[in-house]
Amino acid sequence: MRFLSSRKDRVDIEKPEKPKDPPLRKIYIATPPPTTEIHDSQGRLTQHFPPNWIRTSKYNFFTFLPKNLWEQFRRAANLFFLLLVILQSIPDYQSIDPVVAALPLIIIVSLTAIKDGFEDWKRHKSDQEVNNLRVKRLH
Repeated sequence: MRFLSSRKDRVDIEKPEKPKDPPLRKIYIATPPPTTEIHDSQGRLTQHFPPNWIRTSKYNFFTFLPKNLWEQFRRAANLFFLLLVILQSIPDYQSIDPVVAALPLIIIVSLTAIKDGFEDWKRHKSDQEVNNLRVKRLH
């Protein structure tokens, strides 16, 4: 686009370049792909494909406790009761025994963790069933 000023000088304004599209994927139906497109001259894979499995579960064995506690204490009610338990553990603010103050929070968090763990275990089982299904492969 060009603009002319009063001095008759030309000023060129360039348009920003459009972002480039990612490379297209080739899909071969009823024929195997050529080996030159998948392997290099030494037989190593040149293209990496995404895994063909699903995972809908949130947790695994090692991440259950930290992730579950994070999810639960993001809720305002649980955070409020945690703050009350912390305040009850300070002697100047203590009106009842801190264990008694923590008991309702411990019960609620524990029951919710058990429920979340059971639901996630069912998701793992469902994912395993779907991932182990026999499929018809097109060649």
